Amino acid sequence: MLDVPAAFLGMYVIAIGAEIPDTIQSVTVAKRGYGSMAVSNSCGSQIVNVLVGLGLPWFLSCSSGLDIVLGAHRDLLLMALFQAANLAVFASLLILSTAHTWRRGDHRKSQLTKAKGKVLICTYVVCISSYPIVQRWWSPHDPPNLLGFLS
Repeated sequence: MLDVPAAFLGMYVIAIGAEIPDTIQSVTVAKRGYGSMAVSNSCGSQIVNVLVGLGLPWFLSCSSGLDIVLGAHRDLLLMALFQAANLAVFASLLILSTAHTWRRGDHRKSQLTKAKGKVLICTYVVCISSYPIVQRWWSPHDPPNLLGFLS
């Protein structure tokens, strides 16, 4: 209708709408002093969204003998690359910052500081602003040579 790509709608509009309730829950428990529960909620909700939200419909469709057709493979691959970058930032800020607690007898808690929150928000802004630029570069007729680009 408006020639808006489905990938754009999925990445921007639907993703934001789906995460508003999870965000409210995480903020509520964080304000009550349960920071670990807020982080666990944000991670757990994503795992459930991916594994159940994709797995259950796929299982039901395959069980009923229906074929599942995936279009726009390049858009899905591009989004997967963006998500991999997001995951790398998330892991380095939240998981690797707990490395000091991996030693036996060290029970200090890791903290989600304002600086880490700002980095996560900046990562999100960079992703949503750079995605249209990269998608335009990611031509469906001439796939980029990522290994040549990265070397």
